[in-house]
Amino acid sequence: MGNGRLLNETPLAQIKKNVMKKLFLITILISAAWGQVRGKEECNEYGCFKIFTEMDNWIDGTIKKGEWFSPSGYTGYESMPEVNDNIPFASLNAIEKSSRSAAASVVSVMADRCIYKRDAPRSPKVLMVTHRYTGFFIDKNHIVTTSKISENFEFQENNNWTVFGDPISTVPCKEIPERNYPNRTDIKPPIQGEGVFIQLFNGNWGLGTIVHTSGDLSIVKVEKYTDNFESFAYSWDEWNNYNQTINPLAVANSTVIKDLDAVIIHNTRAGSTRGGWHTTLSNLSNCPQNDTRNNSFYLDVYSDQGSFGSPVVDDFGYVIGVTIGFENATKSTCSTVEFSSNRNSLGPLSSFLADDLTITNVLNSRELSNIIDEYSTMSENFSPIENPIIIDIAWPKNALTISEIRVERIDWGNDFTESGFPKPELESSAIDIAKQGTLIFLRKVGCIQCEEKEKDLDFSGVCACTGFAVTNDLIVTNDHCVSEMSIGDRATFKTYFGQLVDAKLIGKSSIDGDGSHNDFYREITGFDGAYSFHKGDVALFRSSQILELEPLVLGNSSNLKQYDPLISVGHPGIMVRTGPYVVSVGSFIGKNTWANSEIYYNLPSKAGNSGSGVFNLEGEVIGQLAYESKYYKAEEASIVYSKYGLVATEVRNNQGGSLRPQPWSLSSKINVTTGAASGAPSNYIKELIELWAPGELGY
Repeated sequence: MGNGRLLNETPLAQIKKNVMKKLFLITILISAAWGQVRGKEECNEYGCFKIFTEMDNWIDGTIKKGEWFSPSGYTGYESMPEVNDNIPFASLNAIEKSSRSAAASVVSVMADRCIYKRDAPRSPKVLMVTHRYTGFFIDKNHIVTTSKISENFEFQENNNWTVFGDPISTVPCKEIPERNYPNRTDIKPPIQGEGVFIQLFNGNWGLGTIVHTSGDLSIVKVEKYTDNFESFAYSWDEWNNYNQTINPLAVANSTVIKDLDAVIIHNTRAGSTRGGWHTTLSNLSNCPQNDTRNNSFYLDVYSDQGSFGSPVVDDFGYVIGVTIGFENATKSTCSTVEFSSNRNSLGPLSSFLADDLTITNVLNSRELSNIIDEYSTMSENFSPIENPIIIDIAWPKNALTISEIRVERIDWGNDFTESGFPKPELESSAIDIAKQGTLIFLRKVGCIQCEEKEKDLDFSGVCACTGFAVTNDLIVTNDHCVSEMSIGDRATFKTYFGQLVDAKLIGKSSIDGDGSHNDFYREITGFDGAYSFHKGDVALFRSSQILELEPLVLGNSSNLKQYDPLISVGHPGIMVRTGPYVVSVGSFIGKNTWANSEIYYNLPSKAGNSGSGVFNLEGEVIGQLAYESKYYKAEEASIVYSKYGLVATEVRNNQGGSLRPQPWSLSSKINVTTGAASGAPSNYIKELIELWAPGELGY
């Protein structure tokens, strides 16, 4: 949504304002080099942290009430200097050194982009890019990647794929400007099909051509390069002039299945918010069925389509395989991977981990060597290396990833987790209060066999959503979890103690809630209309059994302040391998400026934990999780006005198709959700409960 400051200005006044705005922005950029880039310290009762922002000096956009708005595009997040992690390379073990060294040779690969030209002084603009995959250099001019890289926009449009989580248009790229900008004469027909685009570890871009394909893999020859992705390919320099070091990876002759540590270096789509170049550790013996396989083998770690084409390296730096697929573990693939029957024991998390039943299918390096040999007979300018070179690389600690595009880029320092939760409170008793009052929403059909004392301590499997108990028979969850249910329909829940309960749906906010923009929005914009179909996204069930737990208390959400510590407990499906009741910790972002039924949190959110309660350190429910969001979207809707007083400023995402490295961590689990979440505040939830179950809360 675009919001704006109410102004009634003459054209001359508006021109003058625009000129002054440009001059002021230049002043901001100059001052950033000395002032804000160092960060300003902010403290609360739990400790201190640094905030990097330009919002204090940003000029707002404009809005003419009831007619139009012209938002100011915020890019101040770019002023924070990139800092390397400075991990001592000599202190690392062999597999850690191998993973860091090889990562610099790994690339993000895209088959196509849609770019259109606007007349000067406007610059070109990338409208869309195809799905990202992974690849790696095998000599200084060639990369290996998945053969899916031939699936360009025409293929993806015809197959209704998605890009950046959004459905790709069924309208071909060449028709997009005519469809979206019918009255604009400065927009020319867009360009696509320029070649295969690769992004290097250091952020530079290459453009290449597929020169060989065999089975699951393709070899791409890199021909041009640039540091500006949103420029036309004809202006890019020749790859032969690229003067940055390329350290190709050496490929092992074959893979021997044994007790051998291995690292996948990949750009998972699920982890792209946090960044790319994930280094994920496994061992070839972790899947016992690998002994029976020939051309490929399995690793017991998560990957997805973005991982296709990823190298798997050993502790000597050799490529011992290439990722070609993923699937759910079975007895015939990796029998050791299964649902956990226990409640999650990983402890409080600042982000969810990719820890479901997904395992990775890897092509044996013997097959890769054969493909390289095939191409060697066709090309004279191809010279893959035989022995790996292990080198130290500069790994950015805070590369500009999607999760770092924010109104406030924060260095939480030593006192807080990366989500802003105070570390001394990680053992808070509020966590135990929250867990025991949280339920699993098992299914949308009532449990006709549930008895008063029936218990089932097997927590394996998946759930539909999460709920929490506010009395000994009232359970709160999300409205979107019950979209296909009617009032009076029944469902089954399970408590933290294993009690199975049958419950009847008695309230839905989509029926009785307030889904409109608030009075402030109508006053500022002059517009009216629905804000949310689910109208706060709250639903209420009444249990047929007495819940054997301590009901949770709804606190006062109006007392929340930015950075207040928060706790949530839920059942994200992506973590079923380690079981439900996943505890996440974070901090409060702000209240929605434009609607009273939504607040924002610095907490992870994934399918399955919809409906989770959000708790303060007293163990009181102060809100609910309903949706995941990008940080900057949450900040736009909240603190841009409440903290900085701007109503027509929107964060401009200049990342385009860019993917930068996430903070380095060699682990068997991938961080997949570092971001914001939203849901109803407790005061709104309380109002709805009083409507559906008058007086039953007792306070």
